[in-house]
Amino acid sequence: MAASMSQFRRLAEIATIRPSAPVQLCHNPLIASASDARHNLLGSLQSSAPPGHGKPPHVERESSKETVPADLGLDERYDPWLAEIARDTRAPELKPPCLDDVAAILSRVGCSDVAVADAVRTFPQPDHDGARWWLLDRSCRRLAATMGDVDSVVGRWPDLPDDLGVAGSCFPLHLFAVAAPAVRSWHAAKGIPDDVSWATFADLGRHVSVHRRATGTSGVDALFWFEYHLRGLLIEVGGLQYRSYRLGSPNQPDPWFDYETARSLGPGFLPGDLSVSMHVPEGSAIDEATVQQSTAAARQLLDMVFPTETRRIVTGSSWMLDDQLVDLLPPNSAIIRLAQSFQLVPGWRDGDPQLLRSVFRQWGEVPESGVGRTRLQRGVLDHLAAGGHFRFRTGWRELDAS
Repeated sequence: MAASMSQFRRLAEIATIRPSAPVQLCHNPLIASASDARHNLLGSLQSSAPPGHGKPPHVERESSKETVPADLGLDERYDPWLAEIARDTRAPELKPPCLDDVAAILSRVGCSDVAVADAVRTFPQPDHDGARWWLLDRSCRRLAATMGDVDSVVGRWPDLPDDLGVAGSCFPLHLFAVAAPAVRSWHAAKGIPDDVSWATFADLGRHVSVHRRATGTSGVDALFWFEYHLRGLLIEVGGLQYRSYRLGSPNQPDPWFDYETARSLGPGFLPGDLSVSMHVPEGSAIDEATVQQSTAAARQLLDMVFPTETRRIVTGSSWMLDDQLVDLLPPNSAIIRLAQSFQLVPGWRDGDPQLLRSVFRQWGEVPESGVGRTRLQRGVLDHLAAGGHFRFRTGWRELDAS
């Protein structure tokens, strides 16, 4: 049974962090109605962290780039992010959203009931949570100002400190809830089908699920990744994700070809060429037929949204392209077949953290049990126990490969 509007009103009333003024309930036609949200949100809220857990400090004064670090305990690592979002005020100031719409859109993209409830109860209000509201407002305005602009570099936004608890780990959910409607409008204006738009946003629910399995808490640990979704630069088609970028920019793969090699390979490899990278969400099919069907459909959309004559290849950067995996997996493995469809770029980076996170859902550490349930897990553990390491490699394949 779906949650009713009265349940969402109750969510607002009993939220741990209360706004000082009554919350106005409204409906945004760009997202699913509150009646489409998953049921049991009230039970999730009541069973989540006790009052005060992860509650940020109460700050009365108006927040700014100068006051936010002290209010939230942000060290110098956050300075580039704060400076960037502080200087970009091209987009309108964010208005406090309706909490029922926040809950509805997070439920619509697959966030668990507990995560939705935690996001609602920790949602910042400008007159009560000034520092987090300033971050939310300025981050949302920066995303809106760079919507669909592959040449704007917003940097790698960091996750908020663990000391902020659920209020900090749910910040990406807050940002997603307020920024997604504008992205939906942009998708519609560019002709991106509604099902592709929602499939793209469903990545949030996957990451929330991964975060819960790894940490036992609500949130997302990769705020930087969702910058691409929320700027219109990433779409999901046929179960695979495609991120648009320009070669020669900070967003190009690392490693990549030197200029002379790129020039010898021709258009599609040169600095300034528009390109696209492929990403494989958890649980996606990666057999060749699926990949070809997905890339063909993605190319049609990309040619419409980001028209160019230079988009010739699709790149991939992953531990799955490590050629050492041929010693750990059978030749007919889907991972091996996918990897062999890419031509490798010389060089690599340390791939242990990414592999452990993907294969074991561990944050860069070998599982304490030291026991693998699958052939891949057992092979990885044996490789590491023998002193080996894994490589994060980049490869490319023709976008129209057949």
